Amino acid sequence: ACQDLGFARDERGRLILDDPDVCLWGRGYRLDELRAAVLRVQLRKLPKITAAMRHSKYRIRAALERFPKVQLRRIIDPSGDTGCFLLTTFATPEEAKRVNASTRADGIVTWPQGLSNILMTDWGLHLYYNIVNLVRHSSTDRGGFPWTAAENQASSPGYDKGTCPTADSLFERTTLLPIPSNLTEEDENDIIRAFERALGQ
Repeated sequence: ACQDLGFARDERGRLILDDPDVCLWGRGYRLDELRAAVLRVQLRKLPKITAAMRHSKYRIRAALERFPKVQLRRIIDPSGDTGCFLLTTFATPEEAKRVNASTRADGIVTWPQGLSNILMTDWGLHLYYNIVNLVRHSSTDRGGFPWTAAENQASSPGYDKGTCPTADSLFERTTLLPIPSNLTEEDENDIIRAFERALGQ
């Protein structure tokens, strides 16, 4: 719903990003009773879910630590890490693309509609320069806030690609692998072997 996320969806359920009239800022407050009921039950499972993701992620990470080509993200608070993503960073965008293509060719992918084992540059609205309402300075109200606020009059913010070159470089050199909570040991081994083959090249 537009009030949740800020973007309307097309008939296929995909976000509409090319129509400025429907690229708004969501409020994030709408939660109907059915979703709330499901969430309430799911919250009881959360410790088990995050423990499973952390177990899989850190087992795979441990196997990748021996490869000097891989830079693993520093985890500031391991106990607070949900374990839902494994980020691997490489020296160049070309190396990241090569490793990503190799692991995908080895079957480390999801169904066609999912996004898994991707380059960070393919992570859509999670990248600042892909947030249409941020780049276009869409307002949260009719008065143009926050862009028209007195505190912002001296600034001329831009959010096009290139505004944050350090982040852009990381996006281009990093792969993102979501870690499901139901990976088996065999699944983890498949992921590790796919990385080993890619990194051994």
